[in-house]
Amino acid sequence: MASSTNSSLRLPATVAAWEAEARQYNVAGMSLIQCTNMRSGSDITEEQFLLFRTIFPRTRKIFTPAIFGLAPSYQQAGLLVTNQNFQEYAQRVGAGILGPGHFAQWTLNTLFKVLLAQQQQAIAAVYRGRSKLTRRSEAAVNTSLVSFLQALAMLAAPLSGQWNAQGISLEANFGVHGGQRRAFTAVTDGQYQLVIGNQIVAFMECKVGPRDRHTPQVEKQETAQVIASIKEYPDAVPRRW
Repeated sequence: MASSTNSSLRLPATVAAWEAEARQYNVAGMSLIQCTNMRSGSDITEEQFLLFRTIFPRTRKIFTPAIFGLAPSYQQAGLLVTNQNFQEYAQRVGAGILGPGHFAQWTLNTLFKVLLAQQQQAIAAVYRGRSKLTRRSEAAVNTSLVSFLQALAMLAAPLSGQWNAQGISLEANFGVHGGQRRAFTAVTDGQYQLVIGNQIVAFMECKVGPRDRHTPQVEKQETAQVIASIKEYPDAVPRRW
């Protein structure tokens, strides 16, 4: 089986598209345990990704949370964004940028004050030069995003989970085939974990630039993280999706 890490693979939107790609890369009828070149989540090959058997349907214009069993959580989220702290933050961001990467001064001492400063730093780097003192940093984007998500999570009462910026190395082990261990690891940029049991509920994959500049690699990374999580920490009760 040939291996490739270039970006010639088109993310299949349908089962038929996946089958066509699988035939092109000679992996039709194969399973992951037969993959001879298992790479980490940040370096997934086209063949390995296709063996994940994942499709990316076109995004619907209207999100229906009930399809994913998220209706109660979606309703709670709607209440959280009406919180005064969040509304003041949203108004501050909506007021625009006074200069390259600088929002209007944040004078209120609220939950969102620090994260706004972190967002300023991340945005300011886009407008500055590329010296080591001003260059863009994925870490700055990652930190500001985790802070934003955690601030939102802390608005909920009682607190059921929290966002963790400490990446976790997850392993997907498919056993031994042909005398070789078939497994790969995927490291998260951050994740939402329940307070009780530390179960991972959601992942975060962060890039320094716009998402469309990193496709399809970012989708391949995210898929690898989900699969590695399912293999290492399988759900006690199967999910609907």
